[in-house]
Amino acid sequence: MSPRPTAGLAGTRHRPIVATNAERRAARDQVSATHQAQLAELLGRVGAAIDRYRTGEIDAYAMDETIHHYHRAAAELWNPPAASQRSPVGKAGGAC
Repeated sequence: MSPRPTAGLAGTRHRPIVATNAERRAARDQVSATHQAQLAELLGRVGAAIDRYRTGEIDAYAMDETIHHYHRAAAELWNPPAASQRSPVGKAGGAC
């Protein structure tokens, strides 16, 4: 008589390795580089707004709005919405 399978493991197989450590590291590096480039672009916009504020082209309210937009955009980079949480219907197509 063969031994009984361990509870919860009956019929399971080993899953193939999706990626090697080097492949996962390369993927992390690529994500990191993309994230850094996007942050640099956002910071460039804030820097340009600071320059315009210092020369008097924009007022403190416009500068504050720029910082607010930066804060929201940077937060979205850190926490992108999951595909399952996105609405399949666009704004115009949904019922209000």
